[in-house]
Amino acid sequence: MAIFHLRCRTASRAGGASAAASAAYILRLGKYGKAGLDRCIFSQAGNMPTWASGGRNRLEYWRAADLHERANGRLFKSLEFALPIELSPAKQFDLALQFCERVARTDEGVPLPFLLAGHEGKGGNPHVHLMVSERVNDGCDRDSKKWFTRAAARGKNPAGGGARKTEDLKPQEWLIKTRALLAELTNKALGRAGFAARVDHRSLVDQGIVNREPGQHLGPTASARLRRGEPSRRQDYLNSDDRRRRKREIDDEARQVEQELVSLGWSPKPTPHPVPIQSKSIQKMSNSNEFETPSI
Repeated sequence: MAIFHLRCRTASRAGGASAAASAAYILRLGKYGKAGLDRCIFSQAGNMPTWASGGRNRLEYWRAADLHERANGRLFKSLEFALPIELSPAKQFDLALQFCERVARTDEGVPLPFLLAGHEGKGGNPHVHLMVSERVNDGCDRDSKKWFTRAAARGKNPAGGGARKTEDLKPQEWLIKTRALLAELTNKALGRAGFAARVDHRSLVDQGIVNREPGQHLGPTASARLRRGEPSRRQDYLNSDDRRRRKREIDDEARQVEQELVSLGWSPKPTPHPVPIQSKSIQKMSNSNEFETPSI
C-alpha cells in the first residue's frame, strides 16, 4: 500500500552537521557500506559547478562545503521521502528524479546543486534521501573556495563574489508546496502504472479523519540501537499493551465528545479538496548531471 512520507530539515555547521559525511552515508560509501544498512539502489548528482562535476567527484562539492562554508552557515537542505512499493525500481527512480528536478531550483527556475540516493528500505520501505545546496548555480566560473564566499552585492558583477544563497527554501509555504508536489507526482506515477492506490499529503485532521491515530515511527536512534542488537525503550513503548489500551480509551472518549457536540447542533467541517499544482514543464538536466541507473 502506497504511503506518504516527507521529512525536511536544514543542516548547518553550527548544528554539528557534515555535508561530506551525510553524502557518504546516503551513498553507502566507506564505513557506511558495511552490512546492516539497507542498500543504495540508485543515485544521481546534478546542477554541479564545473569543479565538482563528473562521476568520480560525487563527494567533492560536499567536502568543499564543509571546508569553506562559514562557521554558522547552512550546509544543505535535507529531504527524505517514501517511494510507492507498487512501482518498479525503474519507475521509482523516474518519480524521484522528477521530484528532484522540481525541488532543486529557485522560484525563478535557477538550478541548485543536489545529490539524491534511493534506498531499498528494510521491510518493504523504499525511500529517497535528497541533499540540496542553497547556493545558486548561476553559471559563473568560480573555484571551490570562491564558490562558498559571500556573494557580490546586488547590481554588481556576480562573478566577483561567491555563489548566491537562495532564500526560497526557507519559508513554511515552500514546505507546504513541496509536500503537495510530491503527492501530485506520486499519484500521477501510480495512475500511469495502472494502480488505483493514491497518497494524500494532508494531515488526518485536514482530510476530515478523526477516528484514526497518526502513525508512530521508531526514528533513526531507536532503529540504530535495534540494528546493533541493543534494547529500545521506544520500541517497547510502541509495542506495549498499555499504549494500545490507552489508544482505545482516547478513541472512545473522542467518539463520545463528538456525539455530544452533534446533539448540540455541531456538524463536522466538510473535507477540503487539494488544490492542483499548475507546474511548469520540466527542463532537461544539464550536462553536469551524473547518473547511476537503478538496480533492476
